[in-house]
Amino acid sequence: MSLNLGHGLTLTTEPYWMHFHGAGNDGQDQNEYGYNGTQPTGNLNIPGNMDGQAAILAVDNFNQTVTGFNNTLSWKRGHNELQAGYWYEYYNHTEQAPFEPLGANGLAANFWGQSPILTDTGTPIMQFNIHLVEQTNALFLSDTYKMLNDRLVLNAGFKYVMLTYHSTNLIPGDDYNYGRSDAEPLPQVSVSYKLTKHDQIYFDAATAFREPSGILVYGNLWDANSPTVDEEHATNLKAEYSISEELGWRHTGLVNVSASVFNYNMSNRQSSTSQYFGGRLISTYINAGGQTSRGVQVALGLRPWHYFSPYVSFQYLHATLDNNLGNGTDYIPSAGKIAIYSPKFTVNTGLSYDNGHIFGNGYMSYVSSQYSTFMDNATLPAYAVGNITLGYRFRNVWLAKSPQVQLNVLNVTDNKYLSSGGGSFTAKTIKGVYGHTITGSQPLYTVGGGFGLVVSVSSGF
Repeated sequence: MSLNLGHGLTLTTEPYWMHFHGAGNDGQDQNEYGYNGTQPTGNLNIPGNMDGQAAILAVDNFNQTVTGFNNTLSWKRGHNELQAGYWYEYYNHTEQAPFEPLGANGLAANFWGQSPILTDTGTPIMQFNIHLVEQTNALFLSDTYKMLNDRLVLNAGFKYVMLTYHSTNLIPGDDYNYGRSDAEPLPQVSVSYKLTKHDQIYFDAATAFREPSGILVYGNLWDANSPTVDEEHATNLKAEYSISEELGWRHTGLVNVSASVFNYNMSNRQSSTSQYFGGRLISTYINAGGQTSRGVQVALGLRPWHYFSPYVSFQYLHATLDNNLGNGTDYIPSAGKIAIYSPKFTVNTGLSYDNGHIFGNGYMSYVSSQYSTFMDNATLPAYAVGNITLGYRFRNVWLAKSPQVQLNVLNVTDNKYLSSGGGSFTAKTIKGVYGHTITGSQPLYTVGGGFGLVVSVSSGF
């Protein structure tokens, strides 16, 4: 809703509400006598157990609701626009992961978690059972001034964000109450100048932050075979904070060009390592200290010519760790190492065609090799992937506006590659900063998707 208050004043308010629901699962072998948190379960009498063990599944159900509003008061006078506002959000997340027996066909008795395995007292055993509430309050102020017939634009702004988290963990022996609060100041400035009708140079300096994410930041993951935590919630994480500067040039015309150099300085860099606990793959969130990232980006695209539009982009990135990272009782000598999963070169190129009815594009992406450990002693190989899209867009049919049918060909050459992974501190045994032996562990990788065909039919109304 937007209200014109007169005298150049405009009040805009945007309320919103969202709901998410879903489920996932993972499995393990379960002993006949186990634990629900720290409490013994008694004989679980799991169907199909052999030699005192049975395969079971943790069925993870979650519900999220997000409610909030954003209010902005804007005042325009002459060449100046001043804005002030307030943003509030309430995030409510409930997640339960009861263990279920598997049927003779190897599937869960009930995917939605309605047939849990019970203790001798009738209580469902769970991997975790958590209720998380997050509240956000933010105040912001910005001012934009235009000069020289709007060729020169100056902007400065400031936002102050306050967040509060509180989780209730209901598994016996878990931290019943766990929470944290955070507040971050976020200033920013930018300048842009039109050299010509088609050319603009710009500079911006900004700050940003990112709170630790993932349910395992606020709740513990329990193994029903022992009264101990399989994966403890993170206790040393802080908000990731970054300061960025970017200087660039944009050109519009027959050929559109965008080029920039950038510098990012991060503190409390959020990262993760992955390893197996009890046969389950678990990601552990860690504070990776400071990181400095610098590089160059260039992109070129041709305005449609005889319905064809080629495109190419290139990025060079040099990202380094600023700190030695803690590992148990010692630190690994990681300061100055190349940051994990930071490819030095990334190239994208494509060709599009669209005459209003027939459309399509071919797209290729190349990503150079990346280190997958903080000690730079294991590597994710370089890879290239190509995709093709073909389709036909029809004329309007009754209520359907521009209905279309589309074919997507994924990984055209069926290239076998590793697309991403979970890092580790070191792949080889090394000496820590204080002389302790730190045992290496190989990082785990995600296999990239193979050849695939996807047909879709869509329409506007």
